[in-house]
Amino acid sequence: MKTNHKPSSQKDIIVLGLNPAWQKILLFPEFIPGEINRAVSVSYSPAGKGINFAKAAKTWGVNVTVCQFIGGDTGENILRKLKDRKIKNISVVMAAATRVCTTCVCGKTGKSTELIEPSSNVSQSDARTLKKAVMEKLPFCAGVSLCGTYPKGVGPDFYADIAAAARKKGIPVLLDGFTGIRETLERGVEILKVNRMEFANITGEKNIYKAAKSFFEKYDVNIVAITAGHSNSYLFDRNGGYEFSLPLTPKIINPIGAGDTVSAVFFCEYLKGTPPHEAFRLALGAGTASCLNLLPAEFNAVEARKIADKIKCVKKG
Repeated sequence: MKTNHKPSSQKDIIVLGLNPAWQKILLFPEFIPGEINRAVSVSYSPAGKGINFAKAAKTWGVNVTVCQFIGGDTGENILRKLKDRKIKNISVVMAAATRVCTTCVCGKTGKSTELIEPSSNVSQSDARTLKKAVMEKLPFCAGVSLCGTYPKGVGPDFYADIAAAARKKGIPVLLDGFTGIRETLERGVEILKVNRMEFANITGEKNIYKAAKSFFEKYDVNIVAITAGHSNSYLFDRNGGYEFSLPLTPKIINPIGAGDTVSAVFFCEYLKGTPPHEAFRLALGAGTASCLNLLPAEFNAVEARKIADKIKCVKKG
């Protein structure tokens, strides 16, 4: 696999994260569903797929501008934390408070239980305001990342129109999502990043190689990146692909945000001109490193590269 993209001269990546969250992380010695569980610690972090992408990209040394709907005290908490991290944002302020998502981490098993509040409805006026702001910034960005689904009040055309405008300007678009994405895939996506279950749902094929063949026959997308937790990951283009085997790692603390970290580091490296299979190997190292921390999409870049060095990459097709 090759890429013709050159270094982006420090232009920002635009990150659309239309479903931000104020993340509450509770750590339990043991978490037992249906029982009274007493946490030993509580932590807070700005999150949601877009913000997680932004945090990971910033850790990797790349500037981003995250675009979002925000509101209430939780929204103010998020904006304050983004400022502390020097992460730029375009935020449309709504009356309704930004949702809280709660992660319950079991210290005994390493498993996490995620409790996700619904997002507030977005008015047509607020949706138009954010889309206009994104469109105005497009000519000055290195790439666009569309992260996750859209909240109520925002339709598939939001992503699709931005993707089409980016393609017209020759700006790469990465899509990390799988619900209601057909129109966006048809109009301007260069990279699709999903997990294996999502890819099977998109294509209707369980066999990963048949799924990739079917997908490229239907959509004008250059690259598909597929993760599967600690199982093997895959990277495909129209000429074939690569299979990645992850090494054994220390005890997982919190896997929430790992996929967003993979998306961020992969896109950052891809835009630098790193060969896609190498970019994805580094991204998988970063995603794995993020699982070793309590807060979502938090990792040490040096540790991520060490893990990436242990990932086996085999060319397929």
